[in-house]
Amino acid sequence: MPNQDRSNATPVRADDALKYAVALLKAGTSEFDTQAQRLILDLAAQLGDGERRFDDEHYSDGRLVETTVDIAPAGSGTAHHVWHPDPAAEQPDSSVTNLGDDAFGRSSGFFEVTTDPATQELRAYLVRLR
Repeated sequence: MPNQDRSNATPVRADDALKYAVALLKAGTSEFDTQAQRLILDLAAQLGDGERRFDDEHYSDGRLVETTVDIAPAGSGTAHHVWHPDPAAEQPDSSVTNLGDDAFGRSSGFFEVTTDPATQELRAYLVRLR
C-alpha cells in the first residue's frame, strides 16, 4: 500500500481484510497452498453476513478484489492487480517494464501497465521502439 495520509481512511471490514490478504498471498506465489487459502476464506465467510453466500471475488461494497488482464496479444503473460479494500487507499498508478534489447543492444520497447481504482480497470500497453 502506498504511503498516504490515512486520517480519512474508511474502516476495513474483517472479511474484506482477509480477502485482500488471500489475494496478496496468491499473487506473491504460484504455489500458494490451496488448503491454507480455503482455511482463510472459510474464516472470512464466518465473519461475513450469514444470510448471503460468501463471495471471495468481491469486497462487501461490490468492488472486485483483483483484476487480471491478458497481455498475450501484445507480448506474453498477464498483468494483475490486487485492489485495496479501502477505495480511498489507492490512486491511479502506472508501471513500466522494459523489453529485452535487440541483437544490436538497442531497447526494443517496453510494457506499461496502468491501474484506475475508480473503474477498477487495468490496462496494458506495448510500445515497440524501432
